[in-house]
Amino acid sequence: MVDVVAGESAQGRRRRRTRTATGAAVLVIVAAAGGFYAGHSTSPSDSTADECSTARASEQRAVAAMNAASPNSPEHTLNWRTGLNIVLQNPGCYSAEDRASAQAILDQAASAQQATEARSQCEATAEHWWDCN
Repeated sequence: MVDVVAGESAQGRRRRRTRTATGAAVLVIVAAAGGFYAGHSTSPSDSTADECSTARASEQRAVAAMNAASPNSPEHTLNWRTGLNIVLQNPGCYSAEDRASAQAILDQAASAQQATEARSQCEATAEHWWDCN
């Protein structure tokens, strides 16, 4: 039977509905697969959790070793720098504030060391004390 108004047979309407349903099903499957992939690729994995627990344990060991060493000793300095570098090298495990603080401390220490070295060099070579200021 042909629908005179639409100019389409019952079989044509059925075929169109089947194609529409099939297309909708394909879109739903593709959207679900995309959502799964996006969620899977952005969620923390077990290996990330393992890396963070390893980083935190290493940081705690460095802090414990730093506290055990006498202040101003090479071991003390080595261990606090190691702890700060662990924070910087593992951005997925520490907050932005923690990383910024660690970087600021290392920058300040480097600046102080450079100033001390420059002062020593100046004092060793300058004729007048005011040249070193």
